[in-house]
Amino acid sequence: TESYRFEHVLGRGAFGEVVLGVDLHSDRQYAIKKLATASLRQGNLKAEIHILKEMRHPNIISLREVFATEEYVYLVMEYAKGGALLDVVVREGKLSESFAAACCMQIADALQFMHARGIVHRDVKPENVLIDSTGHVKLCDFGSALDLQPVMTSVLTAIAEQAVKKDAKHKKNRCASFVGTAEYVAPEILEGCAETTTAVDLWSIGVMTFQLLTGRVPFKDKTEYLTMQAVLKGKYVYPPEANVSSAAKDFIDKPVSYTHLRAHETEADLVCRLLLE
Repeated sequence: TESYRFEHVLGRGAFGEVVLGVDLHSDRQYAIKKLATASLRQGNLKAEIHILKEMRHPNIISLREVFATEEYVYLVMEYAKGGALLDVVVREGKLSESFAAACCMQIADALQFMHARGIVHRDVKPENVLIDSTGHVKLCDFGSALDLQPVMTSVLTAIAEQAVKKDAKHKKNRCASFVGTAEYVAPEILEGCAETTTAVDLWSIGVMTFQLLTGRVPFKDKTEYLTMQAVLKGKYVYPPEANVSSAAKDFIDKPVSYTHLRAHETEADLVCRLLLE
């Protein structure tokens, strides 16, 4: 902690908080996740650190270093000055189709990079998408992420593999326990499918696109349980005032895949592609 000056809190979560930190040598700003040491015995922190170290991509938030004291563990990460995409949606009410397309294409690119390496995020939502100083978006918060093909490459993965061996049910049914956020989670996770696949992240992209264009999620009810039931039913209605184009509805309504993402060349997607390539 002697290398950083801690400033204001950027956000708080279940296991700790994220603070704006300034490197005392370079004066560069970082987002520092501060977690109580006790939280190491909960959640998926060790796996999250391992995944963040492995995932180097322009649309994935980068991890600079990890250090610890007796009381806390600190994850020093890239600081995205634009804040969370959710804040933009809340402030603006809804986003233009061209901006939404740009965001979704970048996140899809990050996910394709992850999926090619056997990693599933499992909690893709606007809250976990950050905007940097150049306006590009970056996927963050890998606390729910899953390595589909754990390899004995470090102590962290060795610990993870031992945990899997101790729990035969987990090995046979990787998505029997609920992870993620009810409004964005894929139906197969709620149904207790035989195995988690990369498709669960693509489902979340469809849900997120709906929210970006309408200002609300497609599945929402009074309780988390009822929201999950709504997800399983799969029925949703576009609010008339959102004025979502037929092309955008077509994108959301069809089962999302990488082929679909590339083939669905709406004018908004074309603008996005020109910006990204």
